[in-house]
Amino acid sequence: MKKILLIVLLLFLVAGCAKEKEEPYGKGIEGLSMRFLDGMPADSLWAGSEFAIGVVLENKGFSDIEEGYVSPRGFSENYIFGISPVVMPVLHGRSVVNPDGGRETVVFNGVIGNLDDIVSDYIEQPIIITGCYIYRTLAAPNVCLSANLYNTEEDACRVEEVVMEDQGAPVVVNKVDEEMSLKDGLVEFYFTLHFKHEGDGSVIKQQLVNPECSAIGSDVEIPSYQQLNRIYIEYITLNGRNDYERLDPIKGLTGVEYEKVVLLNRDGEGLATIKFIFSKDEINIPFKTPLNIRLKYGYREHITKNVLIKKRIGVV
Repeated sequence: MKKILLIVLLLFLVAGCAKEKEEPYGKGIEGLSMRFLDGMPADSLWAGSEFAIGVVLENKGFSDIEEGYVSPRGFSENYIFGISPVVMPVLHGRSVVNPDGGRETVVFNGVIGNLDDIVSDYIEQPIIITGCYIYRTLAAPNVCLSANLYNTEEDACRVEEVVMEDQGAPVVVNKVDEEMSLKDGLVEFYFTLHFKHEGDGSVIKQQLVNPECSAIGSDVEIPSYQQLNRIYIEYITLNGRNDYERLDPIKGLTGVEYEKVVLLNRDGEGLATIKFIFSKDEINIPFKTPLNIRLKYGYREHITKNVLIKKRIGVV
């Protein structure tokens, strides 16, 4: 009997560990998740009445949301008014102590006009709630620092590409290509970082995170096509150092180089190539160490609900 109980207990422990591995808090490709509260707004509303829009905000990613806005739009302000954008509440990312992430509710209170100029008995209006916010991606691919042109079986690692899993954010580092060369007693490491937009929203320039949550803004230096799919390398460190060189910086309209900026193409993919230089004495024996990467970008997404607004006269 004791053996049977021990086996059952072990099965529960194994199942619990398996579940923990299947749902790690730092994985996934979501940032902010939004949904309407049930009945807020209702499917149909009366002209001349007050109403409320309730939106549930959830941070499904790993990074905290500390700067953002929630902006209602899509409807005619001749018929729906009194609703303005609000600052997004702080939403902490998923973690060991908070595996579900931060969650808050935002309520907009509005007024519907009398529809005196409408010839029909009703109109349909879209309620679009747009969320724009600053988000970050944290990635730490384990790369090899080796000064050996020819690897042996005793080496801890070899210089090669590293394929990454998702990182609990809509933009991920999905692969790192590594190359090495020797020159005058120095070891040069070249890393090509592969970025991919995996989320359902839009990557935007950070300055567009404002109450209007616009997709495109006016900028003399940055053309409109470079304002979308634009991410920023906040920092990169390798073995305690951050003195890397960007080999493929982005250029603006006036020729200014942006060493920290990466542009994603229409498929949501982008590249950045960097170089670190070490002395050969620093790398006597090959070893693995994380290449710490932190990205920062604006992100924009929305939800939509159509409502029917009915006149009080002539409607059954």
